[in-house]
Amino acid sequence: LAAQLLPFMERGLPADVKRPIDRDYVKQIAPLIQERIVTLKDAATYADFFFLYPTYDVKELIGKKMTAEESLKALKAAEVKLAALTAFDRDTLETTLRPFAEELGIKAGQLFGILRQATTGRGATPPLFETMEALGQERCLERMKIAAVKLEGLA
Repeated sequence: LAAQLLPFMERGLPADVKRPIDRDYVKQIAPLIQERIVTLKDAATYADFFFLYPTYDVKELIGKKMTAEESLKALKAAEVKLAALTAFDRDTLETTLRPFAEELGIKAGQLFGILRQATTGRGATPPLFETMEALGQERCLERMKIAAVKLEGLA
């Protein structure tokens, strides 16, 4: 699938994405987007957040049934927690973040929604932990910082 996706990614991703597209990275994200794309042509549109920093609808960064202040607090706390991780894989992320939501006094879905928006700029993505693993720790933390600055404007 990755070999088939590559030419569509090359043509479909915005010009500011570094070329040539990294074949190994496409191999990593291909299984994550496979079920969500209808045609190969859809791949670039659906996977662009893997290559570009998201643009945020700031209101979407607010967790369900939460205030901007509560969401900002959760996002910043999660950033500190994730920055301390020595491994950044799917299993580590899940075993860290599920109980962490409880520590914060919010539902896991609320925290995950905030993190999904902060790291991808979207409400619907491939599975969160696999997406975060593919993006990598550094990019996730950078995006979370940018999202936090945006949220501060509402808090």
